[in-house]
Amino acid sequence: MLTVEHFADFFNEVHGGAASSGSRRDPFPWQTALLRRVVDDGWPDGIDVPTGLGKTSVLDVAVFAAALGVRDARRRVFYVVDRRLIVDEAYEHARRIAAALDQPTGGATRTVAQRLRGEDDEVALDVTRMRGGVTWERTWLERPDRYAIVTGTVDQIGSRLLFRGYGVSDRARPIDAALVGTDSVIVIDEAHLAQAFVTTTQATFDLDGSPITRPPIVVTMSATTTVGRERNAGRSPAMHRISDDDERHQIAGERLTAGKRLHLVEVKTTKKTEDTVLPAAMAALADRLAPDRVVGVVTNTVARARSVFELLRDQHDAVLLTGRSRPVDRDCLLATYYPHISVDRDHSHQRPLIVVATQTVEVGANIDLDALITESAPLASLVQRLGRLNRVAHSGHGHGTAVVVHGSATGQEDPVYGPARLATWQWLSNKIDPARYTPRLDPTQLAPWLDASPAALRRLTARLTADEQAALRGPTPYIPVVKRRHLDTWARTAPAPVPDQPIELFLHGVTDDQPPVAVVWRHGLGPAHQWTDLVDEMPPVAEETLDLPVAAVRRWLLGIGPDPTASDLDNTAATPPTTDVTTGQPPRIPRVLRYQGRGDAQLIAPWKVRPGDTIVVPADVGGCDEYGWHPTSTAPVLDAADLALRRGRPVLRIGPPWSTQLDDGVSTSPLSPNN
Repeated sequence: MLTVEHFADFFNEVHGGAASSGSRRDPFPWQTALLRRVVDDGWPDGIDVPTGLGKTSVLDVAVFAAALGVRDARRRVFYVVDRRLIVDEAYEHARRIAAALDQPTGGATRTVAQRLRGEDDEVALDVTRMRGGVTWERTWLERPDRYAIVTGTVDQIGSRLLFRGYGVSDRARPIDAALVGTDSVIVIDEAHLAQAFVTTTQATFDLDGSPITRPPIVVTMSATTTVGRERNAGRSPAMHRISDDDERHQIAGERLTAGKRLHLVEVKTTKKTEDTVLPAAMAALADRLAPDRVVGVVTNTVARARSVFELLRDQHDAVLLTGRSRPVDRDCLLATYYPHISVDRDHSHQRPLIVVATQTVEVGANIDLDALITESAPLASLVQRLGRLNRVAHSGHGHGTAVVVHGSATGQEDPVYGPARLATWQWLSNKIDPARYTPRLDPTQLAPWLDASPAALRRLTARLTADEQAALRGPTPYIPVVKRRHLDTWARTAPAPVPDQPIELFLHGVTDDQPPVAVVWRHGLGPAHQWTDLVDEMPPVAEETLDLPVAAVRRWLLGIGPDPTASDLDNTAATPPTTDVTTGQPPRIPRVLRYQGRGDAQLIAPWKVRPGDTIVVPADVGGCDEYGWHPTSTAPVLDAADLALRRGRPVLRIGPPWSTQLDDGVSTSPLSPNN
């Protein structure tokens, strides 16, 4: 008989070491308590657990609850993160569970697999993912009777829930909507980044007064703030949090009190000099911390990250990680560098490394840094960045050093974060005095410092008033209210109404965001009139595309120069040029190919590129390297079409274009088949 008491054995058989090694990995107290809560009272509205304490284990709880057959168990679990992940940790976590059920190593996993497996079915749990850059596996669609875990973004899962699945045919939309919107648990990780989606899903399910099957359950998770309404008030606490048992637990307690010393450094800048002075200061601080450490440098914009990286790459082993990179490039970088920055690395034999990154490491990156240099940012962002520092309390230096760098010219109108960035800096400055930056400043000798361990930060932020929290969080987008008429409109799928009710506002709120432009580089296109035929032979797929704001694409193609304010957070960069502009030099390319599918392509002028377009450009115009978006680069870009999987299978072109690309020297990329 399977009971809650078997959960520890199940957890160990999935995530622990071999039985012969004698190593055992038991769940943390909050994880076991969550399962008991699901069994006794149902899922909580939210899970509020500090980063580093294994929030992804909610998947283990969901699978085990399904095997127990409790009231709130569901057949499908959707794990949603609204950020481009550098590593899909939730997907890999789910795959470990599925693998353990396919080949059980003990009684607990064997029993769970037997209970989940259908008659004459060898598969106990399907695992798949939906996110930009991945050719989507559709196994869970083919077998809706199976238990499944699906990881994905707000856009991918939210659009399917609202009958408007991106990339889904009209006739398949109701099927996708049914699979997401019935017999499911929708877990929204870092829910403070997806408040609109939280509100929309809750309102949508509230309007369904007579579900024909078990209704979905929405669970929010966050290590910083709680969002969404607490619907269980009066029955039991709607938030699930850590307890004293976690603080007393040997491993969990170490992580909650892991040494993190936060220092403040102010750099004298002006509006004209901050784009050069601030990166130079951050690079210098990282250089001082580099010996024998894995150092993270996190900036607020892609351009600033590139500047810091270029200053460090010649003197140090350094890598640049941003959300503005092609998935095939990012996968290659992570294959090389991730083993040296993950929490599972051998900390006693680590090599020095500097990781320069943007907001992409704030969510879903299970990395462990010895030191952190970060630009000032809103409180929630800083908490996430600090969560990557001395993450599992294994730093060989006893504690992690964090330096928050702030330009003195930063004002209320920060282009990325608005007034919340300055408000957070002022709040921190009231706690400790900032140091003034000089080229001789040694970050290892800074004083005073603020205790930034997870437990200390939770105590510190718990004293904030609601108004203070709002000021440090920044403005939230207006979220339209879902009405029954909206649902009735979306439910009409074949054909959809004209004009249709857009879903983007309900997924992300009312913002200036626009769909990104997907840029594809191809080698050997020849004369422009041949482009369509050549691209039709191998149409673009997500893995080889780079998603960019339309303004950034137009500025690059027209030779205007990069936008220094563009970040990984959105696609709201500066207003794009709408006509041919005079820059003193001709545009990089007079025409690009707007590609919408086989037989549906046209050559257009650069200033006619629209949000949501997929465009194809010759590889020799530059603009991208193995680290991602590099608008000032003129070096040929690797044509990655042969490296992207199509329908789960690789495709190889044989002919002059590929051999010419190798002869031209593009093969120096680590993605080249020669390396």
